[in-house]
Amino acid sequence: KTEASQDKAEALASFEERALTMMKEMEVSHEADMKTSLNEVESKYSAEAENTFKSYTAEMEQLKKAYDDVKQSFGQLTVEAAAEKEAYIKQYEEALQRTQATLEEETRLAKDKFRLE
Repeated sequence: KTEASQDKAEALASFEERALTMMKEMEVSHEADMKTSLNEVESKYSAEAENTFKSYTAEMEQLKKAYDDVKQSFGQLTVEAAAEKEAYIKQYEEALQRTQATLEEETRLAKDKFRLE
């Protein structure tokens, strides 16, 4: 009876030892799988984030170029508008001078006519 009990005890101890070994192996394997999965997910999202960043950077460059183009066009329009304004002012001043000269001439003629009469 004692030998049977001892055999049972040894079998139980052996089973416990094998079970512990299997559990440790499963834990190590599970940990390795988790690390692999985590690395895969990390690299996938890292690549996606990098691609998204590159895409946004490209869009920002396009927007900046478009803004610069508009700014340059606006600057050109401003230069053209200023030149047009100057030309208009010059024409107005010339017309004013002609009108003033005509008025002075007519005043002189009227004075001369008045003196003659």
